[in-house]
Amino acid sequence: MLLGPLSLITVILILDYCYVAPTEDSMFSNNLLALVTTGCLVMTTYSVYKYIQFDSEIHKLRNNDLVSEQKRRNIEKSKELLKRAGINSTQKISKSTVSIHENYRQSYPIYENFTSPPSQPLKLNLKTFDYVDDVAEEFMKSKGLDKKIRKWMQNIKLWYSKQFLPLILENYETNLKNLNSLLKECTRDKDRSWIYAGTFDDDSISVSYEESMYFRRAPMKDVQELAIEKGCNYAEDLEKANSHSLRNQGPEYQQAMMRVNFVNLIKQRMLFEKYFDVPGYNCKGYVIQRLRTLGKSTCLSEYTSNSGGFYRADVWTAKKPTDSHLLSHVFFCLLNNGNNPTFTPDKDLFADIIINYPRMIPNEDHPHRIWFYQKNPESASEPHFEIVSGREVWPTFKGNDNLFCAIALFLHHVKTKSQGYFLHMNCSELLELIV
Repeated sequence: MLLGPLSLITVILILDYCYVAPTEDSMFSNNLLALVTTGCLVMTTYSVYKYIQFDSEIHKLRNNDLVSEQKRRNIEKSKELLKRAGINSTQKISKSTVSIHENYRQSYPIYENFTSPPSQPLKLNLKTFDYVDDVAEEFMKSKGLDKKIRKWMQNIKLWYSKQFLPLILENYETNLKNLNSLLKECTRDKDRSWIYAGTFDDDSISVSYEESMYFRRAPMKDVQELAIEKGCNYAEDLEKANSHSLRNQGPEYQQAMMRVNFVNLIKQRMLFEKYFDVPGYNCKGYVIQRLRTLGKSTCLSEYTSNSGGFYRADVWTAKKPTDSHLLSHVFFCLLNNGNNPTFTPDKDLFADIIINYPRMIPNEDHPHRIWFYQKNPESASEPHFEIVSGREVWPTFKGNDNLFCAIALFLHHVKTKSQGYFLHMNCSELLELIV
C-alpha cells in the first residue's frame, strides 16, 4: 500500500535535487536534501524487493492449492470408478488376480449405477489358450504326424513367400507387358492406341502419362473381339507357324506367329486373373498389392488369417478378403490350372477341389479322393479348412496355422494314398515340402 506514495515522493525528491538549486534562505541545505533523497531511494528499492518476494510466495501457494485440488479430484474419480467396478478402495488386489490362471472366472461385474442391472453376470466361454486344438493334436499323434506337421507347415510358408507368390506376380507382370505391347502394335491403324484396362488395377505397374491419358482402356471382351478382327484362328495359325515350308516366307510366317502369340497371351491373361478374382469380393487392386506384401515378407511374417493389410492408406475392413482367403484361393487356382493342361480359361474344377458347407461330404467310398472342406464359407472373418480323405474328415489346427496345416495334410494324402497325383496333376514338386 505504501509503495506507490513512497515511490512518488522519491521521484519528486530526485527531480528537486537534480534540477532545483537551493537558495540561501532555504529550509533544507543541499547536503540534507541529498541525504533525505538517498534514504527515500533506499526505502523504495527495499519495498520493491519485498513486494516481488511476497508476490512470488503468493503464486507458489496458489499453485500448491491447484495441485492439491487436482489430486483430490483424481482420488474422487478413482474411488468412483472402484465403486462402479464393485471394489472398495480398502481392498487389496492379490497377485494371483494379475496373471491368468486356470481358475480365472471370465465374467463382467454388475454395475451398481445401472437402472436395470442384468440378472446374471455375462460369462465369456473362452479357453485360456484358444489356439490349442486338442482334437487336431490327438489326430496328429494317431497318424504319427505330431513331430512332422510343424516342420511341413513352416516349409509351406517359405514356399509361399520365396517361390509361389513371387512366381505368380512375375508371370502376371510379364504377360501384361507383352499383351500391352501387342495391343499397341495391333491398334496402330485406329484413332487411339489400346492398353489393357486391367493394367490400372496394379499400382506397381508403371504407366506413362500418354498411356494413362490418351490410350483407350480396353476390357478383355474388346481384346478378344480384336483377336477375331485380326483373323486369329489358333489351330490354323499354329499349323502355319510350325510349318517348315513357311519359315522362309517372312511376312506370312510372322503374321501367323503374331496371331498365335496374341491368342496365347489372351488365354494366359484370363488364367492369371483368376488368381486375383477372389469369389465374393471386388477389389483386385487390393488383392494384387497384398500378395506382393506377403511375398516380400520373411516366411509370411505379415500373414494374419482373420484380417489383411493397408491399401492406399485405408485400413482393412471386412469388405476385403482376409489373408487366409487370398492364400487359399491362389493355391486352389494352382490345383485347378494343374489339371488344365490345355489352358482352357472356362474350365473350372473347383468343385473337385473344395467342398463348402452345407454341401454334403460324398458317402461313396473314395479311398484315393481328397477335398478341402470349408466349414464356414459364409464367414467374412476367416475360413476354416479341414481335409476330407476318402470317407474320413481330418481335423486341422485353428487360427493362423489352419490353412498351412490343411495343405500339409492334403499333400500327405496325395503322397501316401494317391501315388503323388491329385486328379491328373503330378504333385511331385509340391511333395518336396513334406519330405
